[in-house]
Parts: sequence; structure tokens; C-alpha cells
Amino acid sequence: MKIERVSAALMVAACAGAAVAQPTVDGRLSPGELELYRLKWVQSNPTQFGDNVPGGACNEADVGNPAAVSTGHELKIPLSRLGNPTGPVRVLVAIANGGHSSFSNQTLPGLPAGTANLGSSRQVDFTQVVGNQFVTIPVDNAFSPVADGTRSVGEYGAALAVQTNRTGFGNNTDPDAGAANGSELDNLHGVISGDFLHLFIGGNIGSDFGAKIEIFIDSGVAGGLNQLTQFAALPDVDFGALQNMQGNDASPGLRFDAGFSLTHYITYGAGNNPVTYYPNLANVAEGFGEFLGCNQAGNGSGILAGCGAAPDVEVALDNSNIDGVPGRCPPPTGDRDVASGSELNNLYSYIDQTNNRLHLFIGGNLQNNFNKITLFFDVAEGGQNTLTQNIDIDFGALQRMGANFEGDGSPGLTFDADFTADYWLNITNGNDPIEQYTHATVIRTDGPRRGFNGEALDYGTFEGGPKARIVDTVLVNDPVNWDGRFGDPYNERLDIQDGFAGSIFANYAPRLAGDSLLVDPFNPVGTPGLILNTLDNSNIGGVTSSAADPVAAQCVDTGYELSIDLDELGWDGSSLIRVAGMILSSGYDFMSNQVLGGLPDGTGNLGNTRQVNFAAIEGAQYIVLNREDCPADFNGDAFLDFFDLDAYIACFEGETCPTGKSPDFNGDCFVDFFDLDAFVEAFENGC
Repeated sequence: MKIERVSAALMVAACAGAAVAQPTVDGRLSPGELELYRLKWVQSNPTQFGDNVPGGACNEADVGNPAAVSTGHELKIPLSRLGNPTGPVRVLVAIANGGHSSFSNQTLPGLPAGTANLGSSRQVDFTQVVGNQFVTIPVDNAFSPVADGTRSVGEYGAALAVQTNRTGFGNNTDPDAGAANGSELDNLHGVISGDFLHLFIGGNIGSDFGAKIEIFIDSGVAGGLNQLTQFAALPDVDFGALQNMQGNDASPGLRFDAGFSLTHYITYGAGNNPVTYYPNLANVAEGFGEFLGCNQAGNGSGILAGCGAAPDVEVALDNSNIDGVPGRCPPPTGDRDVASGSELNNLYSYIDQTNNRLHLFIGGNLQNNFNKITLFFDVAEGGQNTLTQNIDIDFGALQRMGANFEGDGSPGLTFDADFTADYWLNITNGNDPIEQYTHATVIRTDGPRRGFNGEALDYGTFEGGPKARIVDTVLVNDPVNWDGRFGDPYNERLDIQDGFAGSIFANYAPRLAGDSLLVDPFNPVGTPGLILNTLDNSNIGGVTSSAADPVAAQCVDTGYELSIDLDELGWDGSSLIRVAGMILSSGYDFMSNQVLGGLPDGTGNLGNTRQVNFAAIEGAQYIVLNREDCPADFNGDAFLDFFDLDAYIACFEGETCPTGKSPDFNGDCFVDFFDLDAFVEAFENGC
């Protein structure tokens, strides 16, 4: 028989009548909340973005074989660029996040084994670390290294520094010379030969712009800085790189060892397809900086001719290393804040019309490397089936997923034919101690709402900061509560519209704040608490990197949790509420195989986000939240017949389950005859 569906509005009303409470937004699905939430989907694909596992017998002091790494970064710098030094030249190398605001635990010379990521760049003080965090480069004209990204035999003398610490920014497992899914510093070689400083830095830099290599040089010339204090005059390179390490009213600023004064600085990250890196050079001693150019990673050359005329500085990058130091040991049991992998195991939802809220729970993990859980909602007429023009938020997040990004001719992320996105929200986390951030905006059919002068009338909004921080005895950022304060009761962000601003930002939920601009653009109104969301990363079950057990996936009870006001979401009160979601890289430009609604079994990572077309992939890559489901319609064809019985029995007996389904029919996390009885009863009752 064909299954009759209850309308969306009646379904919501029925749920509302039974509502007696709201879930607590803590990233944990408690037994009491299971009476409210309904299981809507179960993962059937192993994750290819890393499996979060317990630490077991992992030894932080076991740092692998970093001395043997012979590929990485190689530089040839004219001494004239460094002020023609006549004395010792000293070098410190580090890895920071993409915004230069937070240091990893990867420095050369290395930190003590077991050291966590250092956190805020403004708070790093190398005088508090045992030994000197710099090396002195020897002079030896017998060496003539070639800047090609490979340390060949006879190019350098002995290593000046070898890594002593596992990486907290991900261990690269991709042997490709261009791409890397982790960042590490394994060894440092250097020599001054003739008129050049030659450096080789073994290791990797992640190819999603989520990490930057920081090369600090003390050439001994006048004008160097031992500390980047609040009032230091610093050149601007790579969008305020040094300024993000500089002191302010709350932090002293990056401080080097007593024998080191920063005179010159080189930094770059890598990303795009093909993977490209973009070095910058700052002359701190003389107060100016410059963009040097760009080059394709892994091509065996240090000539930076990819973005114009090549400078006299050469920088080569070979990302093929998969040896060296491993990643940090995961905790022996799940950690609420820290995860070594990213996965989506299940989705539960609850619509509470009494309190006008949509609640979502997605079991899983999100690695602390600023990967993203990104959600798109389709809740009313209009919206975008293919991402095109959208508001600027999180450094062009939607543009990086959209059509023709930077003129590359890409089609843009395309959803299933019956899905048009009209609201976007994400969450990400990283650094040590852990910070979590979320972003949201409205997606409109014809792009952002604008006024007569082209001024923005839609907000790009963001919230977050250090997770679970106490301010004036109040717990902030866990969950992120979108109260306009960016995790700080003293720092509200709600831009006015003066009639000319092309982009405006707020720390409140975007739709209702944006609507208030139409009333009075000089007095916008932000409403706290329209969105609540957070992560609990303690899951060590669910899918693995090699298998997807549907029962294990169904029973994951920690992960991402969201509560959002239905008016803020833009629901019209009758349309189906659809959600599409996926895990993306930190730069939004690479999509994993962890996708809501599921992919065909065995599907790998989908790659370049703006090339993904869900309409060309079997099945629906979205989930309908407010349509009555018939659990006994096990094969999902909207007919209840013996094909469903056959499909369930096959799944129950350990054969393949339909996408998104689990044999644990009664939801007790055991597969036994109680499940078979429950299914047969539902089948005989017509659902």
C-alpha cells in the first residue's frame, strides 16, 4: 500500500502538543531527550577525515623519525634582503593557524615532548621554555643547496634542530607532493653560502590555508624587536600577520628568547587546486613588507613566478612527507573538547512549536584543526540550488563554495534538484585551549539584500571564542549563545548601516537582526538566544576509517547540537524543513565523504566543494525534518510491502542495510529479537 503522509503543519502541531520540555544544548543526547528527539538518519560510510580513537598505550615521548625527513620547505634568501649582516644570523621556525593568532606546538628548535599547542600568539613567551628557541646559522661556502623542496645528500651539514614533540596540527597521511592534511616541522638545516641564506625545513603545511609557517629571522642589524609589544610599529603582511601576534590591553605580545631580536619575517600558507603557496616577507627592522609571489607546491622549483615577476627570493614547497613526527596522542577516553578525526554518525531532530524552536542533534566529532560542520536549510520558497552570490562571512566562506570562485569557472556547490538553500550555519573548533566559532547568514535567491547605494541590508554573523570560558562567574561559549557579545559581555558587535557599507557584521542571529535594518538602519536590534549550538567531541564509537556499523553509528550520543528559533530560520509554517550538511576542510574548499542523507556505500571524499553536484549522486543528500516517517517503510520507497520486510530481515541478519537505516529498530543499541518483533508489529500496523 502507498503510505499516506501527515502534512508538515499537522506533524509539527502534533509534536507541539506533546512537548513538555526543551533539550539542553550541551552536545549530548541524554536518555530523557530521546523521548523528544526522533532519529532521522544513520551514517553508512566510513569516514575519510580521520577516526577519533582513544589513546590506549600511545607514548607522547615517541616522536617517530623526524631527522630522516628530506622533503618540505626550502628557501634561498639573498643576504641583501636581510640588511647584509656581518655577524651571526639566527632563525626560529613555528607553525600557527591560518590567521596567525594561535601557535601550534610545532617549533624548531622543538618544545619538550608532550607540550600542547601554545595557543594565543600574543601570549607566547619563549623565555619560559627551557633552552633557546632559535638556531645560529653557520657560514660555509662549500655548500650550494638548490631550493627545490628536497634536502639532497651533501647540500647541508648536520641538522641544526630536530623536532622533539608530536604535532598538534594534524599528522599528514597524503603522499602527494602538493596536498597535505596535516602540518608539522621535523628538522631544520641551514647554511650561509656566498651571498645567500639557505634554509631547509623538513615537514608539511596543510593545504587548506588552515595553517601558516612562520619563519622568524634575526640578522643582527639594527632595529630588531625582542617582543612584539602593543606599541611596536610592525609592517603589515598577509592581512595583519604580525599584528595578530602583537600585544594589546590584555596580552603582552609574542616574546622571543633574550638572545633573539626579530629583524625579518617570512610567512605563507597553501591551498586551492592545484595547491599554491603565497610567501610574504616583512622587514621589521626597516618597517616595510611585501608579497613575494606564488608557486605551485610540489613542482620542484623555488621560483615564485606564479603571480607576476619572480623576486630574488626563492621558496620551494614539497608536501610529500608522511614520515616524521606523528600526531599527538589522543586521550585514553573520549574528550569533550578534543578530537583527532571528523565524522557524522546520525541525525536526530525535534520541532517544538510551543517554544518555536528547531532542535538538531548530530552524533559525531569535529577535529580540532578548524574543519567545519556546515549546514544548509531549505525552509521556504526561494533560495539557491547552486551557490552563487552571497554575503561575505568568515573570509568568503560561501564564495569559496560558490560558482566561479576567483574566476576559476567552477560551477559552485549544487544541491539535489528539490533543495534550495535559504539559511546557512556552521561550527568549527581548534587551538589549545580549545576555541569554538560559529557563523550564520541568510541565503537569498538573487544574492544579498541591498539598498539604493548597494549598501548591505543582510548581516554576516559570527559568535564564539575560547570554549567554556568563565566571565564574571558566567559560563560563555558552551553553548555559543549568539548574545551579541562574541563570548565577552563587554564586546557587542552589531554594525549600523550608514547607507554606504558594502558589508556589515554582527554577533547576533542574522535574519531578525537584518530585518531590523529595514525599520531603522542606524538603530538595528539584536535578539539574544535565537541560536544555541555547541560541540561535545568525546565520541570514540560510531563509524571508523574502515567500517560503518549502523548500530554503532545510530547509538553515538555525543556530537553537535543546535537549537534555533523557527522565525529566525525563516520557516513559513507549512513548508517542509530540509537540512543538508557535510564536513568540510578549514578553508571550506574540500568536502569529505561525511554528508547528511548519506552517499552511496564506499564513496570517498568528494573533493573540491564548488565542483560537488549532489543532483548527480544517487539518493537525497538532505534530510526532511518535519515529515512523518514510517519506520516500517524500511527501503524508503514510500510503499509498505514485503520488499520492506525482506530489506529489514537482510539488514537484521547482518547483510547490507538501506542507506540511512539500522537494524536496531527499537533504539536500545542492541540487535536482538526484540527489534525483529518491533519491526513486525510496526509493519502489521501499517507503520
